Amino acid sequence: MNSSPQSKIEALLTEARLVVPTDFSSPLPPIDGFRNVAQWHQFELALWSIGEQIRQAINSQPQLRSDDALYAEFLSIVHNRHGMRGRQSFVLLFAYRPCLAWARDLASLIPDSDIDGQIISALYKMRASGFSRLVAPFISSEATWIRKEARRYLSFDLDAPIPHERSV
Repeated sequence: MNSSPQSKIEALLTEARLVVPTDFSSPLPPIDGFRNVAQWHQFELALWSIGEQIRQAINSQPQLRSDDALYAEFLSIVHNRHGMRGRQSFVLLFAYRPCLAWARDLASLIPDSDIDGQIISALYKMRASGFSRLVAPFISSEATWIRKEARRYLSFDLDAPIPHERSV
């Protein structure tokens, strides 16, 4: 029997809630060759995969991007820091214009280093203006892709002055 994208997403959300540990996990050693990037816990990989499966289901039914109940569930997973980097794919579920109403909720999480770059990207893609003061410090990020996302956001949010970058 074929299930609807909505019921598939609800089942995936149930799975995601079960995957996230109830306590914080210890950091793992760095990935070989990347001294500043820790290995991923199995639950992080599983959670990230679930978020990606949800993204594919939503892309098949774009009207689901307006489903406040679903997005409230996505946000609750994003807020749960025990999910660590696995939450990145859940942040990216908000990277669409119909999700603009959630911009303030996402922006409030920018200090979270596990998901800060994804939040900046989502704010840009949803065209959420007014968060330049939160995004501006990231043009000095050690991560090249985050620096680029911050510059892209700041060039979009034209009302904000763009600070000088540090040389990297």
